[in-house]
Amino acid sequence: MEATQTFINHGMMDHTKILKIIEDNNLDWDEYTERQNKNNTEHVHTKTIPIIFDKSFNFNSFKIMPTNIFPLFENELLEIENIIKKSTDEDGKLLRALLVKLTAGKSIRPHVDIVGGSLIVCRRIHIPIQTNENCFFTVGDDKRNLKLGEIWEINNDKKMHSVDNLGETDRIHLIVDWVKLSLLEL
Repeated sequence: MEATQTFINHGMMDHTKILKIIEDNNLDWDEYTERQNKNNTEHVHTKTIPIIFDKSFNFNSFKIMPTNIFPLFENELLEIENIIKKSTDEDGKLLRALLVKLTAGKSIRPHVDIVGGSLIVCRRIHIPIQTNENCFFTVGDDKRNLKLGEIWEINNDKKMHSVDNLGETDRIHLIVDWVKLSLLEL
């Protein structure tokens, strides 16, 4: 989604609820490897757990497909939908929700995403669930340390971006793609 600002804050949420779900349910960080095994290697040091996912990213037929762990996160995802709706003054829905872990001391090297399909109309939202003061998200010349529970829309379409986790703890973000309901009804 085109936007003039690189980082847009949509508010806060209690990240500890999601962290507790992760810790209490022994989720498998090694089951899903598609992002790590692509021809590019930007995400080689990340691990992903899909909650809602449609890997086709098809613009013409949005398919909201919950995974088997969706019920664990359903209430928190609804809370996020409501916070974004209030912040944007738009009615919308989550198309995708992923937990992404970047290993301590590792980076996502600078790259430009090739965005197509449904990502063209989505708002890409990052919510730090676990992080540290030495973890930085950089888009162009804008470098930020995102704090726990902050809800950030990050507009990195066609822009060089990277993440450096220089700390001693893994960084976990909940990444959601949110789309206006009017676009879902196309």
